[in-house]
Amino acid sequence: MSSESLLENPALFKGNLDDGVHLSPEDIFKRQIRLCHEYLDLCVLYPPLPGSLGKVGGAFNCIRAHLFKMLYRYFEEQHDLRSDLGSVKKITSIQGARNLLFEMENRYADVDWETMRSSNIMKSSWYRRHRNAIETHKMHMRGMKVEVDSHSIEDKKIAIQERIAKLRANRTMSVGA
Repeated sequence: MSSESLLENPALFKGNLDDGVHLSPEDIFKRQIRLCHEYLDLCVLYPPLPGSLGKVGGAFNCIRAHLFKMLYRYFEEQHDLRSDLGSVKKITSIQGARNLLFEMENRYADVDWETMRSSNIMKSSWYRRHRNAIETHKMHMRGMKVEVDSHSIEDKKIAIQERIAKLRANRTMSVGA
C-alpha cells in the first residue's frame, strides 16, 4: 500500500520524516531536490540494467521514470522541463538529469510559494493525483472520461461488472469475426 507514495518520497519511512503535510512548500521542494540528487548518486554507483524499460532510452528510462514521480508537482508547473526529461533525445544521461535539477532549483529560488500550484500538497502530489477525480466523481478509463453518477459502492460494483461484461462481449465478437 505504500509503494506509490514511496515513488514520490523515497524517504517516507526515514524515521523523522512524514509525507510533507507539516512541511512548508519550500521545504518540500528542497527535500525532493535533495532526494533526486541522492537518487542520481546511487544510479552512478548502481546503474539500472541495460534494456530495463525498453530499447529506446534504455536503462535511463528507469531513472527518468523515478525523477518524474519525485518531481511530479513541479513538472506540472514547468512544462518545458517535463518535456526535456521526457525526450529520449534531450536528456539521456545522469549529468543531463543533474543539469535539469540545477535549472529547476534556479527557477524556484525566488518564488512566492503561496502562489504556486506545487505548494498545495493535497492537490499537486503524484501519489494523490487521482484523488480529485474521485472527489468529483470523474474518472478516466483508457483515455475516456467517465462520469460516475452514483455514490454507493454497490452501484459502482455493478457499473464495473457491466463494463467487464461489455468488454468480454466485444472481445468474443472480435475473435469470432
